[in-house]
Amino acid sequence: MISHELSPFQGSECAIGWNLTTRLAVYHDVTVLHAAGSQEKPGAYREAITDFERINGKIPGITFVSVEQPSNTRKLAGLNKRFLSLGPTGLPVLYFMGYHFWEREAYKVAIELHRQTPFDAVHHLTLLAFREPGYCWKLGIPFFWGPTGGIGPLPKSFYSLLGSRAALIERLRAFSNQKIFNSSKRVIQANRTAAVIYTYSPDDKLLFEKRAGGKVKLMLDVGTQSHHKIDFAPRKHVEVLKGIWCGHLIERKAPELLLKALALSETTRKKIKFTFLGDGPMAEKMKELSLSLQLENIEWVSNVNRETVFKMMSEADLFVHTSLREATSSVIPEALSTGLPVICHDANGMSLAVNESCGIKIPLISPQQSILGFHAAIEKLINSPLLLEQLKEGAWKRSEEISWDNMVKNMSDDYLEAIRINRNG
Repeated sequence: MISHELSPFQGSECAIGWNLTTRLAVYHDVTVLHAAGSQEKPGAYREAITDFERINGKIPGITFVSVEQPSNTRKLAGLNKRFLSLGPTGLPVLYFMGYHFWEREAYKVAIELHRQTPFDAVHHLTLLAFREPGYCWKLGIPFFWGPTGGIGPLPKSFYSLLGSRAALIERLRAFSNQKIFNSSKRVIQANRTAAVIYTYSPDDKLLFEKRAGGKVKLMLDVGTQSHHKIDFAPRKHVEVLKGIWCGHLIERKAPELLLKALALSETTRKKIKFTFLGDGPMAEKMKELSLSLQLENIEWVSNVNRETVFKMMSEADLFVHTSLREATSSVIPEALSTGLPVICHDANGMSLAVNESCGIKIPLISPQQSILGFHAAIEKLINSPLLLEQLKEGAWKRSEEISWDNMVKNMSDDYLEAIRINRNG
């Protein structure tokens, strides 16, 4: 498995790499090629794994192989520090150039390991971004790729929410995505070579299927896990509901859509209280917007630990996720795992994680239609206690369906099937 990001103590793609690779070791002998650290912290992942093993012992069935960031990557990372204000990866073109150099190093290591003790299959796991499939599809054994995706553009009607700089970056992203997907020889060849591609949105699945040589399957990039330490206290027949919004306060998360939706009626002003969990560059702007809309049912909370977030979720009634574009976002499975119905856009991995049994999805068409959609969904749950309780039950069930363990079992079965076909010629 190729998992550039891998850490037992971090979220996002590090958590994806860790949760999938370590669980797969229950079924197979797994060798993981991972970066020694991120581009900004070159030894961080290796140190985290060492700390984990010192406390918990080694995980049976898995071998971690640390691949250093090459000198070209380190040079680009030094240059990219000037652009970190744009986001966690800085200037995307510099970040992906550096990542490409690491993939070349990982491929060299994979060739040597495969020569010493041949592998049955190889899986390119993280980065999730489709634009960099690495090189291990060349090894001549069943190749698995994903979860991956993120090809489609954001509707232009939402650019007004992004600000001039973020809108420019979004335009460049949309242009480069189309060019890379249709012109990159490695992306095209990996698409044609893969035994199975896992993609986290229906739109991406259709695009991959147009040139796929193997199967293309829908699979979330984030799974759920139980939280046995939390004392869940179901809330029934309350006068005022509790809602949660959780995330980084940035343009792409579009928190203003929820604020404007709540301002549309007395019902959503008086019959529900919302807690915004998180911080970010838009925090003060959103607080000012809340005041200008005369919303008195908003609480702002920042800098809380992970267990506190789960505890607050368990004491709420519903979860709203206004993000415009991302894979699945870990907060959606986390909300479902605490029995929270989810209201979100019907887009990307969000559309796959949430179904009619556990939430309400809003079409991603325009900001105004999103505002109206979020308002209507929240008002519907305020006025329909029975539906809210049904969706809470559905959230619990859905969280079991999309657990890390179920994801890994499906992947394991796919490995065995592809290897069987490969051996039988």
